[in-house]
Amino acid sequence: METLDRISLYLCVALIIYIFFSEIQSIKTEIKSIKIEKQFVPLTDFELIELAIIWQESKENPNPKHSDGKSEGILQITPIYVKEANRILGKSKYTLYDRKNPLKSHEMFLVVQNYHNPEKDVKKAVKLHNKAGWYFEEVMDRYNCLKLYQEILIFKNR
Repeated sequence: METLDRISLYLCVALIIYIFFSEIQSIKTEIKSIKIEKQFVPLTDFELIELAIIWQESKENPNPKHSDGKSEGILQITPIYVKEANRILGKSKYTLYDRKNPLKSHEMFLVVQNYHNPEKDVKKAVKLHNKAGWYFEEVMDRYNCLKLYQEILIFKNR
């Protein structure tokens, strides 16, 4: 009788182990089948134009080699630009040194743009940053490339 109980016990343990490992394999299969969704958040036209301006000004380098000595940072901000941002804010928040800080440059860009271009018009944003005709054409070409690339990414991530 003891032998029969042991055999029953071994069979029960074997059955439990089999079920346990079968469940683990089933869970692994389910995990593999779960598709992780990539979250693609498109940039606004205004964000794209800022990127195009940054590329035109500095190729995203906070210390570009082609600086004229008056302009600094990724957006090549001038002392007059810093003064205008502070005037709009009604306080001296930004310094000339802040032009080399990409985040501070971005903030100053937004302060000036939000004040003079509240509708966030892309063409006005470019002209407000630099009035040169050649500059406008270069930035708009870059903007159109970025916009097209983003449309491709949107299509690809559907």
